[in-house]
Amino acid sequence: MIVKCIILLQANDILKNNTDDDSVELIKAVPLTMTSAWAHRWLWGDATAAFEGFLVYFLGLSSMYILMAIAVDRYIAISKPLLGAKITKRMAVVSCCELKTVVRPMLV
Repeated sequence: MIVKCIILLQANDILKNNTDDDSVELIKAVPLTMTSAWAHRWLWGDATAAFEGFLVYFLGLSSMYILMAIAVDRYIAISKPLLGAKITKRMAVVSCCELKTVVRPMLV
């Protein structure tokens, strides 16, 4: 029972990182695209277009990597339940480090 609680806690940490990633994309990228779509032209200049393209691309890939970590985590937890806690912790740490070191500076 304790191992199951540890696995769920760490899987929830991975899901929280995915939620943070999607929230950053919603706050930073969607308003630029939405206002430009309403105006029927790009309003923000070439540099902002390049930055927004990078941001949407990077956050999309980051979200896919986090979902992959969740899938691998669930596969290991189901197929090898005795190794689940050890490997789940490693996957959660990798996911947290990837998100916090790369995406968080973009919030500033």
